[in-house]
Parts: sequence; structure tokens; C-alpha cells
Amino acid sequence: MFNSYDTVYYVAVNLDQPVRELFVWAVFFNLKPVTVMLWKQCPYPLGSALVARSMLKSLASEATTAEKPRLADELDANAGLVIYCCNL
Repeated sequence: MFNSYDTVYYVAVNLDQPVRELFVWAVFFNLKPVTVMLWKQCPYPLGSALVARSMLKSLASEATTAEKPRLADELDANAGLVIYCCNL
């Protein structure tokens, strides 16, 4: 009998741009100072800023749906800050 708990899965992780990976992690966890520091080191800051804004807008939308207005407002403000910092 096949038991799914006995199966081991390996995931190949490509970390050729660790700054970008850490940047996305920092955006996801809403760590503003870390995000800004990593954003300044990103090889493609404009693209990274647009990804961050999109992530923050999506997270804000989910927070609004989950009835967490304070978090939604903070995420939305951070999304606006990303655009302001990039002079877009």
C-alpha cells in the first residue's frame, strides 16, 4: 500500500540572485527597512520596485478581505512608498 508520508520530495532551488530572493522575502513579510536596503542592491531596481508594488497591493487586497484594515492600510501605504522612492 502506498503511503504519501513515506515519499520524500526534493525541490531544486536556483539562487543565482540571492539579493532578489531576499528582497521578495522582505516584501512578503512587510519588512520595510530590509526591503529598502535590499532594493538599493538589486541589479534591476525598477523591475524590483514594480514587483514589490504588485505584491503589496495584492497583500493589501487580501488583508482587506480578511477584515484587517490596519494591515491593509499599511501595505497600501508601503506600495505607494515604493513608487515614490523610485520616482515613478
